Amino acid sequence: MIKFKLLEARKRRKYTQEYMAAALYMDISNYSRRENGQIKINRKEWQRLAEVLTIPLEQIYESDDEGFLKDQTMDNHTFGNNSSQNISELQKSIEKLVLEMDKLKEEIHHLKSRNRY
Repeated sequence: MIKFKLLEARKRRKYTQEYMAAALYMDISNYSRRENGQIKINRKEWQRLAEVLTIPLEQIYESDDEGFLKDQTMDNHTFGNNSSQNISELQKSIEKLVLEMDKLKEEIHHLKSRNRY
């Protein structure tokens, strides 16, 4: 499962996967696999990611089993149910995707109409 919170936080900071990989002492392909959910991110890596991004861990953490934080405990940090926050973030992401789709549809329509003449 893609770690959307991590991905968005990294992009907001304008950090590359290469930068993040170096901060975690791994190569880019290993970092990419973690961000894409192909490899699990362990507790220490989650903590290091939060440090590098200078944000609280709960803003980027997503379990491997679910997209939402549900009473997960990591080390001495307990995270409550933040599903309303996650729903809000998902709605924002959906809105962005819908806008992008509309722009692409417009562009396709424009290109098709140009090719007709």
